Amino acid sequence: MKPPSLADELARGKEALLLDWRRRVQGTVDPEGAMIVEIIDGVPTFIDELVAMLRQNERSMGGAPDAARANELAVDHGSQRFHAGFSLGAVIREYGILRECLLNLIRERRLAVDIDELQVMMEALNVAGVNAAEQYVRERDQVIERQSQTYFGFIAHELRNPLGSALLAAQVLQRRSAPQSDATVARLVRNLAILRDLIDNSLISVRIQELGRNRSLDVADISLRDMVLDVRDELSGDTEEKAISVRIDGAAGLQGDPRLIRSAVTNLLRNAAKYTRRGGTIDVRIRSDHDLTSIEIEDECGGLPDGKTEELFTPFVQRGCDRSGFGLGLAITKDAVEAHHGTVQASNLPGKGCIFMASFPARAALA
Repeated sequence: MKPPSLADELARGKEALLLDWRRRVQGTVDPEGAMIVEIIDGVPTFIDELVAMLRQNERSMGGAPDAARANELAVDHGSQRFHAGFSLGAVIREYGILRECLLNLIRERRLAVDIDELQVMMEALNVAGVNAAEQYVRERDQVIERQSQTYFGFIAHELRNPLGSALLAAQVLQRRSAPQSDATVARLVRNLAILRDLIDNSLISVRIQELGRNRSLDVADISLRDMVLDVRDELSGDTEEKAISVRIDGAAGLQGDPRLIRSAVTNLLRNAAKYTRRGGTIDVRIRSDHDLTSIEIEDECGGLPDGKTEELFTPFVQRGCDRSGFGLGLAITKDAVEAHHGTVQASNLPGKGCIFMASFPARAALA
């Protein structure tokens, strides 16, 4: 008569195994006040899958059993443990305790375990423990990231209004200042503007990351020409200082999130004003072709070296020798445009400048 296999003994001793595991776990690794149903959770099903893997190993004569379901259960276990208030160490120790319980069952019943069976069992426990811990860490990190973004967004928003008032006051002071103080006041205005841009881009970045967590866009009808005119007025200090003219041609409307679209337009125009030569011209062309609305901004930056246009939308990459700013504007522009299922690209005009074109679906599914 063939002796019972490890799979048979685990199936037969499942209830005793669970009682032993629960006794060892409860009050030692579980959070205070955890309910029994939370402690047991998916362990019974995991044992069933372990039995199935051992039986599959018997049938395949040593072939690798399918551990997909057991791994899926372990991932669910890690997620449940995080939301139930377990610590990461507790999740790891649970699988160690289950291994002790399984070995104890083998000893108590004096089972003649085949080395292949033992290997399948140990590998399943090790992989499950890793999967559960990794899922726990993923969910914990996501919560920490969301909390950090919320806090950062709150701080940035609170800073924006007083900083805007300080910049406006500095600009008024600049217009009234005596010639001997012009350089000092100009430096103050420039640095306040850099801080304003950083805060604005940070707020937009937080907003885009919120969209990545399945929050829908705040969609409204937008006149792209009116928005460009507003942004041009907002940046008039930058353009007038360098005697740059901004020409706007065309008009079109689209549906989108005004805050994100304005951020994209502002960053593109500010980028053009920053790098256009003194006394140069920025051409803004707005076009609508069936269901596509585009804005094209041509500057006079002098052009870029070969191969550099691909790097422009990478965070912390800056176009020229002027190292002011943080190299985030064009990266955020790309994120804002792509949040609308649009595209943004740059073309080089050697010896003259660059053309940036952002295209948006005029009426797309923007959820």
